[in-house]
Amino acid sequence: MKKEFIKPVIAATLFAVVAAVLLGLTFSVTEGPIAERRAQQAAEALENLLPGAYRVETMNLNISGSNLTRMYRAFDEYDRLLGHAFAANPTGYGGTIDMMTAFNPSGYILGLEVLNHSETPGIGAIISQDFFAEAFVDRIGILVPSRRATSPQEIDVAVGATISLNAVLRGLNDATRYLGFEEAGAPLTPPTPPLYPSVASLIPGTRFTEFHHVNRFAGFSVEWMASSHDRAGTPLGYVFFTSPTGYHGPIEMAVVTSTTGEIRNLYIIDHMETWSMGGRILDLPGFNQQFIGHSFDRELELIEINTTTFATVSLTSVVRGINDAMHYFNRHHR
Repeated sequence: MKKEFIKPVIAATLFAVVAAVLLGLTFSVTEGPIAERRAQQAAEALENLLPGAYRVETMNLNISGSNLTRMYRAFDEYDRLLGHAFAANPTGYGGTIDMMTAFNPSGYILGLEVLNHSETPGIGAIISQDFFAEAFVDRIGILVPSRRATSPQEIDVAVGATISLNAVLRGLNDATRYLGFEEAGAPLTPPTPPLYPSVASLIPGTRFTEFHHVNRFAGFSVEWMASSHDRAGTPLGYVFFTSPTGYHGPIEMAVVTSTTGEIRNLYIIDHMETWSMGGRILDLPGFNQQFIGHSFDRELELIEINTTTFATVSLTSVVRGINDAMHYFNRHHR
């Protein structure tokens, strides 16, 4: 196959997978042809808004007072961040408006698509027109409606479409706030899954990743769980990002498992343990090897791993992080 045809084929395949996964996620809520059509619309909108994506990460959002429902992060074939896209469902004049918008890594709007709405034909329905969406491209920061727009933060209001426009602005501005760009030029500091290490680097063959934020409670160390899928949409495994408290602070870990709950790898991402005690053990080449193959059918015990007199606290924390991942897996994936 010629090189100029490879990228379009990869992109088409990737977004077909996105559509399939989106369909699977939404089918339990809205069954039948409507769910299938909306999943396909979302996948097509994502492809239009973030063209050239080679790998996509997605995360459900449930933020009090926000209209955002999902976030997507797209990467190119060299694993560079292309941008973020958001699905939102603000309420307009005629009901819910399903929309998606995308931003580049610097916070500028790349595009807007309204997928479904019930706004008044000829008035509020202008929100689905191309000229309406184009008015938002290359804007940054919080946008406001105006009868006589004179600044980049102001959007002209069409006669009779105030409620519809305000609904779209709520969705856009919620996404802007989530990314931390309330003011133009603000740094990108979104509360999102870690960019490094990527799931693709932990599970070879990953092309689509579904992130789940874990509602932590006292003593529970798992914060994020990611499921990995290949180009065909086949599940490859899970990664649990966990941070149990060690002797001097959190030990950031990634526990990689198969779809059946067998540990494939353990990565110590970062820690502050004493360099001559727990830190020396955690940094040893091959430290992770003793965990590979352990099954989530039962808890891991400290006596099963190589311990030293001066690293008990650090090693106990590692075991706790692994067991927390096991408990989450058994509750949600057995």
